[in-house]
Amino acid sequence: MMRDHHSDIVCIDKLSAWARAKLAQELFRLNQRIFAGVEQEEFEHLVITPSARWTRIQVIRNSDGDAVGYCAVHLFDIVLSGRVYAVFRGQAGILRAYRGEGSTFAFGFREAIRYKLMHPLERVYFFCTPIHPSSFHLLSRRFHEIYPSHRKQTPPAILALMHKLADVFGERRVDSNDPDILQVGWITLDSADETAFWQANSNPDIQFFLKVNPGYRQGHGLLTLAPLTLGNLLSTVVALAKRKLFALLSLDNGRG
Repeated sequence: MMRDHHSDIVCIDKLSAWARAKLAQELFRLNQRIFAGVEQEEFEHLVITPSARWTRIQVIRNSDGDAVGYCAVHLFDIVLSGRVYAVFRGQAGILRAYRGEGSTFAFGFREAIRYKLMHPLERVYFFCTPIHPSSFHLLSRRFHEIYPSHRKQTPPAILALMHKLADVFGERRVDSNDPDILQVGWITLDSADETAFWQANSNPDIQFFLKVNPGYRQGHGLLTLAPLTLGNLLSTVVALAKRKLFALLSLDNGRG
């Protein structure tokens, strides 16, 4: 991963219409270098101007100030059967040269944990539709409790909530007989070597994703939900701390 980069955090509701349009154009041009299958109008609706309570975007820039990655985080207020749920959603993309373990994950996680700490009694969830095995793998590694998973069966109540959220957000099923696979349409621009790498990867998270969502190369996404409980978020903090400690110890050993 290249190191000559920095991040800007943008609050969409604080931008002027001109600044918002300028950012939308810049990020869409970047998005076209990372994903196929998405038109500008859809991109702007999902990333820049969704009907969310708020939207914050991390824009990753290189030393010349050019955007090389982004992570958009949205908070929605969803009412189901008289209950209010705080639902986080997000989109992220980064050029290959700047990718690294969790390079766009940390921003979204910080937003989620900050909100949960401020609202500990609220029902808070992260709802997404991963379109690539690497994304699902990262989420599965970070969250102890995530559905679906090769580690455990999805409880009926959680599965019902996932399907209701998919309906609320207008997600389209690929096949009415399989409500967990959605027609997202975004396709990661992998090379043939990268596709072969993921197909041959023996990690159980990745193999699970490939088994249940074999059509991801056609823009199919896997319905995924992580309850953002304090316990689940704490497990993520511990996992991140362990990885950082391991990296520091490895660096020290290398210097020695």
